[in-house]
Amino acid sequence: MKNRKIVLLLIPLIAAGIILTGCQKKSMPADSAIAQEQVKELTYQGQDGKSVYDLLMENHQVEADESDLGVMVKSIDGVSQTDSEFWLYDINGEQSNLSADKQQTTNSDSIHWQLKGF
Repeated sequence: MKNRKIVLLLIPLIAAGIILTGCQKKSMPADSAIAQEQVKELTYQGQDGKSVYDLLMENHQVEADESDLGVMVKSIDGVSQTDSEFWLYDINGEQSNLSADKQQTTNSDSIHWQLKGF
């Protein structure tokens, strides 16, 4: 009889533990598509003798088209341009008239890429 009372007391406690465990907030993995926000701008420092494009490719996944005028960046880290947004860069706050592969940098340069709409 004593064992039966103990079992009857334990059942609600076990059930409450199961219910509370099921109600805990679940964390999303950091690489999940929902948890990951697409970055539409980035900034990095220049390096003597390296182009804007060289430095971009060293640290990011890049897709680009090449032409006689130079490269046109289409995608950075999986974030692609659209019909109304394009990847553009500036150096020290000034837009360049050169393609990223033709624009050389120095150690004191700050390069800023942004997906800009028109």
